[in-house]
Amino acid sequence: MQWKCRSRVSFVKEEKQLRYEYLKTELGYSLKPVLDAMWAWGEEYQAKNR
Repeated sequence: MQWKCRSRVSFVKEEKQLRYEYLKTELGYSLKPVLDAMWAWGEEYQAKNR
């Protein structure tokens, strides 16, 4: 079974307990620079406020 949204694709794996696997789509990968910038801001903020 597969669900797809704009930023990732998820699959339900057939096992005793449901397990999900998420794969990023091209749109999801396009968010990497934004997430990297947010990460860098968080690291800088923590360093200044320790």
